[in-house]
Amino acid sequence: MKNTHLSRPLTLAALLLAPAAGASADDSGVSVDGTNSGQESFVSMAALRALTVFPTDATDSASSPASTDDVEPLPERGWPDHVGFFFRVGGMSVDPQNAARFLNGSGEVDTNTGWGSSLAIGYRPPDSLFSIELEWMYRRFDTDDYVDPDSGFLGDNRFSTHTLTANLLIEKFDIVGPVGVYAGVGIGMRLSDAEFSSSGGTSETDVSGDGFFGQIMAGITVSLDQNIQAYGGVRWSDGGTIEDDTIRLDTESVSIEAGLRFFF
Repeated sequence: MKNTHLSRPLTLAALLLAPAAGASADDSGVSVDGTNSGQESFVSMAALRALTVFPTDATDSASSPASTDDVEPLPERGWPDHVGFFFRVGGMSVDPQNAARFLNGSGEVDTNTGWGSSLAIGYRPPDSLFSIELEWMYRRFDTDDYVDPDSGFLGDNRFSTHTLTANLLIEKFDIVGPVGVYAGVGIGMRLSDAEFSSSGGTSETDVSGDGFFGQIMAGITVSLDQNIQAYGGVRWSDGGTIEDDTIRLDTESVSIEAGLRFFF
């Protein structure tokens, strides 16, 4: 880059030295009105040559490329940060943690892995790690067959529960590319129903009840595009016990779940 700090002094020096050089020119260069035309021509040529060799700051700035320090870097491409209202749908495998117990001393019936589904609508504010949602969930599982000495062979045994909860989630979507994590808690109400009947239809027992319901969940998320996100995780839940004079059922369970969330 040219040294523009010396351009103006050198130009001025060239202009000042020009008359001295012109003084040694031939006297025949004097015009009728007494002006030394040769001196003027020499001054003009010296000034033009100085400006050409040593350009001014404005000329040098215009011809010099812009500094790379003044150029802002392009933003890095990131995965969508899902915000706003959303709708969620999912399915799960339900593993009950307790057996059904007969209070008349006849024993207990082991519970088997079942299935469930969930629907939720919620909202995630901008620039926030938290989401809130209202969730409805249905779960159902069966029990082992059991021979009761009083009522006979119990063959058609099922347990189902409906829950309505308010959930609070903390989420981070960009841990590794489109993959993120979530964790949350939920509280609400449950409505449970159990039915035990003998194979011959000679005996049938129905147990229903409602009560407090709580759950804890955690898992991972994967952003599929700007508006769709897949998730998968595990949740623990407990709604207490339901019972009548003959049967007691514990509602604690652990579920493995997966589903989709749609932002709009």
